[in-house]
Amino acid sequence: MRRLRLGLTAVLVTVVALVALAGPASAHAQFVTSTPADGAHVDPAPDVVTLRFSEDVSLELGGVRVLDTDGERVDNDDAQADGEVVTVGLRDDVGDGTYVVAWSVVSADSHPVNGAFTFVVGEGLAASDDEIASLLNAPDDTGWHVAAGIARFAAYAGTLLAAGGFVFISVVDRRRASRSVVRLLTGAAVVGAVGLLAQIPLQAAIATETGWSAVWSPSRWIDVLSNTGLRWSTALGLVGLVLVGIAVGSAGEERPSAPAWVGWFGAAVAFVSFALTGHTRVTSPAWLVLPADAMHVAAAGIWFGGLVLLAAAWTRRRREGDAVAAAGMVDRFSQVAACSAAALGVTGLILSWLEVGSFDELFSTRYGWTLVAKLAAVAVVAAIAAYNHWRLLPDIRLSGRPVLTASGALVASPGGPGAARTTRSSLAWRRLEGTVRAEVVGLVVVLAITAALVAITPARDAAATGGVYSSTVAYLDGQMSFVIDPRRVGTNEMHVYLLDSTGRADDSLEKVTIRMSLPDEGLGPIERETEKAGAGHWSLDTSDLTIAGDWEMEVVGQVSRFEDQTVTFDVPIRG
Repeated sequence: MRRLRLGLTAVLVTVVALVALAGPASAHAQFVTSTPADGAHVDPAPDVVTLRFSEDVSLELGGVRVLDTDGERVDNDDAQADGEVVTVGLRDDVGDGTYVVAWSVVSADSHPVNGAFTFVVGEGLAASDDEIASLLNAPDDTGWHVAAGIARFAAYAGTLLAAGGFVFISVVDRRRASRSVVRLLTGAAVVGAVGLLAQIPLQAAIATETGWSAVWSPSRWIDVLSNTGLRWSTALGLVGLVLVGIAVGSAGEERPSAPAWVGWFGAAVAFVSFALTGHTRVTSPAWLVLPADAMHVAAAGIWFGGLVLLAAAWTRRRREGDAVAAAGMVDRFSQVAACSAAALGVTGLILSWLEVGSFDELFSTRYGWTLVAKLAAVAVVAAIAAYNHWRLLPDIRLSGRPVLTASGALVASPGGPGAARTTRSSLAWRRLEGTVRAEVVGLVVVLAITAALVAITPARDAAATGGVYSSTVAYLDGQMSFVIDPRRVGTNEMHVYLLDSTGRADDSLEKVTIRMSLPDEGLGPIERETEKAGAGHWSLDTSDLTIAGDWEMEVVGQVSRFEDQTVTFDVPIRG
């Protein structure tokens, strides 16, 4: 185990050094609110449209467009990002009508974020969903997101197999690598490199929403590398894979031409590269998150790469009649896998808590449910590994030709095994071959889920930003819309919009009052009177929503001095 301790020490030192150079981190950026708000009726038209995000964003790969119902731009094409605030000016001749604001930005974690909302000026009629979709005329980017997910999977699988496989041949196999092993690990390094490089044009296609034109545009590639975390992540990943490839090729030579530290350093660099982009790059505290993520990836790579090579290596040794060496290799890998599983579990818990924050968010967000699926797959793999370690491995150690001495060394039994032990050993080997293959398949599934997970907003961030609540119900002869933004504990903007049967602003209510209650906590009702904000539009800025939960919002419209019409909305407020 001396090689393992020295090698893992080298990986740890390298990880810490590279993480220290990664710099400070901020939080995940999500769209929070806008002025005018989504669905707002305003009069007169605003001079500027303002969008606010949870953290800093950049516009170099995107922009903001404001379109009228004819699809013509009415903005001044002067969108600017100042930290978390994005503004764009409107032309002086903006008249009554519906306007669509389409935006695309890149958040600090390198992920493109885009969306759209509408507002109505004066007596303009609200546009339907079909009309809004035709105005945006945005191409379906589902295919690009799928392609990006495949590229991430290739980067993960190739890199982890190449780097983890090098650890296996250095610590567990301990023989000169065969040509088939060298080809396998070299091919894995190539696949990982292709996956890393492919993410650059795919990111450009998604962020700019221009599809193939961005894929074939080197200037767009430069923009991606200049304005996202992919620059250092890709560079370090490629350097790590090259060094691992050199070390693997040397391991297949009779007299190695490259020292072992080249491979260990390359594996460490490759593992660390994944921590320099994505959610962990912008999650705090950086001093905990970045090392935990790097160690998480390293543990997964050592486990995954080792399993793939183990399945091939022990079969070759048993065919050569070297059962003692095969059993010894299984025993050594079992110790390595146990350490990897422990590291994977500890770092996984740390990262999960920082990205999720509570059990409520684990089961109420897309990120949470995807993480649950990943944890379920990991649990299945861990159960198989435990069965191998505690049930099958003892049978292999104590039966057949190899036996375990008091010192822990595997030697050949001088008297030879009995028939019962031979049968037990053969059965254990056959079962182990099947369970190891199942482990490999399970870890491939885990990698696939991870490739999808890194593109989903973390549950903690999704909960923190809340998101706009909007609901429309029949009211009087027309309809009422109720909007809460950003629907989280703290300060919120509430808007009430009233339209008549023709879809025009209805200004008939004398007064609008909002009563807020939280029945589960016995809180309320808290009654607040709104302010008139425009034709058929009433608004309220309030800090009364101090507790997360399912709030009841009663919107009371005073139709006349003696008549009120009340509508109740159930609104979940995030913590």
